[in-house]
Amino acid sequence: MKNFTLLPMLVLLILHGITAFAIDLPKLPKSKITQTTTNYSFTSLSEISLCVGEKLALTAEDAGSGASYLWKKGSSTVSNTQDLVINNVTLSHAGIYTLTVTKNTCTNTAQIEVKINTAPATPTLTHTAATCANASSHRISNYDASVSYTFSPAGPTVNAGGNITGMVAGTNYTVKATKNTCESSNSSSFSASSKLVTPAIPLVTTNSATCSSKGSSAITNYDATVTYIFSPAGPSVATGGAISGMATGTNYTVKAQKLTCSSVASSTFSIAAQLPTPATPLLASTAATCTRNEIIKITNYDASLSYTFNPAGPTVSATGEVSGMTIGTNYTVKAVKSGCSSGTSTAFDQAAQLTTPAIPIINSTAATCSHDGTSSIQNFDAGTTYIFSPTGPSVGASGAISGMTVGTSYTVIAQKSTCQSNASSAFSNTGQLPAPKAIIKKK
Repeated sequence: MKNFTLLPMLVLLILHGITAFAIDLPKLPKSKITQTTTNYSFTSLSEISLCVGEKLALTAEDAGSGASYLWKKGSSTVSNTQDLVINNVTLSHAGIYTLTVTKNTCTNTAQIEVKINTAPATPTLTHTAATCANASSHRISNYDASVSYTFSPAGPTVNAGGNITGMVAGTNYTVKATKNTCESSNSSSFSASSKLVTPAIPLVTTNSATCSSKGSSAITNYDATVTYIFSPAGPSVATGGAISGMATGTNYTVKAQKLTCSSVASSTFSIAAQLPTPATPLLASTAATCTRNEIIKITNYDASLSYTFNPAGPTVSATGEVSGMTIGTNYTVKAVKSGCSSGTSTAFDQAAQLTTPAIPIINSTAATCSHDGTSSIQNFDAGTTYIFSPTGPSVGASGAISGMTVGTSYTVIAQKSTCQSNASSAFSNTGQLPAPKAIIKKK
C-alpha cells in the first residue's frame, strides 16, 4: 500500500438562502489513507436558472487551508476566489462554468450550467369605457398565452383573448406576468366601472308670477352630477334645481344627461311675466329759502297710484308736492297699485326755512388823546358774514371792526347763506384828539 492524499471534494453551493447540496463521504483518518485505489462519490449542483437582472451567487465547498479556486466560463477566467458572484446578470452570462480546486498539487473540477431567462413583458392594458348599456372592460393588449398572469388583489382572470373578467367595480388592480420563475413589473393601476346609470326624468314645478317677479320653475329631483339640456335652448339650472334664463310665455322641456346617458324629456312647462309694479318714486327738492321751507316733490308722480310714507304723516298733492313733513325727519315712500308695491325710494327729509341774521348793533368808542375812535359789533356771530358799505372795514373774531377811515360814515349788513339782515345804523370813527401846545414865553 502507498500513501494517498485526499483530493479536494468539489461541491457547488448557492449563496443567499438556496439549499446547498451535501456530500456523503466515508469517515477518513485524520492524516493519510493507505490504499491502492479509492473512489469517492459526491453530489454537486449541476445547473441553476436565473432571470435577467438577478444576482448569480455560487460558492465552492471549503476545501480547507491551502486550497485555491478557479472559476472559468469557456477559456475566460471569471473568478479566482471561492465565490463566484455576478450582479445583474444578462443573457450573455448564460453558459457552462467550470470550477477547478487545487490543493497539495492535486486538482479536481466541477461544472454547472447557468441558464438566464428573460422576464416577460409588463402587461399593458386597454380600457373600454362603461356605457349606458355595459360596464367598462379591460384587455391585456400584449397578452401572451405562454405566461401566467397574477392580479393584485386576487380575483380577476384572463381569457385566451386577453380579456379580463371578474373585476369588482371601483377596486384598483395591478397585474404582472410570470414565466420560468421570472416576473414582469406590475402594470399600471386600473379599475372597472359599473354600467352607466340613466338619469331620472326631470320633475319640474312652476310658481306663479308676483308683483316682484315673473313666474319661476325648478327641478324638484335635481341632481348636481347630471347635465340638464333644455329645448328650446337658453335656460340653465343652478345648484339646488332653480331654473334661470327662461323667456316668459315660451314652452320648454328638459332632459337629464350623465356622460352619454340621457333621460326621457320632462313634461312641458312655461312661466308668466311679472305682474305690473309701479315705478319707485323719484324725488327732487328745491332748497329752503329765507322765506320758506325746502320743497320736496315726486317727479314721476302718477295720479293713479297711492303713495305710502314711512313714517306716516306726509301726503302728496295733485302736482306731486309732498306736504305734512316734520322738519329733520327722514322719510321713504312707496307707490302702490292693485296690491303691487314699488321699491322703496331713497331716504329724504325737509330742511327748514333759512334764518335771517340779526341787524348788527354797533358800539363806538370816542377818540382819545392817544388813539382814534373805535367801533365793534356788539351782537357779533362768528358764523355770519359782515358786508360793509362803503367797503373796506373787516370784523375780527371778537367783533372788533378794523380798516375804517376816520370821519367816513359806514353801515354794515349781516349775511348767512342767502339771507341778509337790514343795514345797521350809520357809524363812524373820530380822529385822535390833538394834544395842547406847551410853549414857555418871557413875560
